[in-house]
Amino acid sequence: MFGTENVTLNGINLGVVCCQKWYLKKTEAGDRYLAEHGLHLDTGIKKNSYIVTDFSNEEQIRGLVQVTVEDLQAHK
Repeated sequence: MFGTENVTLNGINLGVVCCQKWYLKKTEAGDRYLAEHGLHLDTGIKKNSYIVTDFSNEEQIRGLVQVTVEDLQAHK
């Protein structure tokens, strides 16, 4: 069985890490962030998460996480 770990920030569930992939929850704010920065991430089977496999650009990942957290908090 593959091990999965939930990823949370300030009590907000951001998805899971499994098999060296982060399934980050997909949000409208995240879609806008990716488009504004000319980035593309594959989506999961259900199209409700981004699949993050490249962690080399920490600044972009932080930006995406920040807008995702803000969007999820706004829709609580």
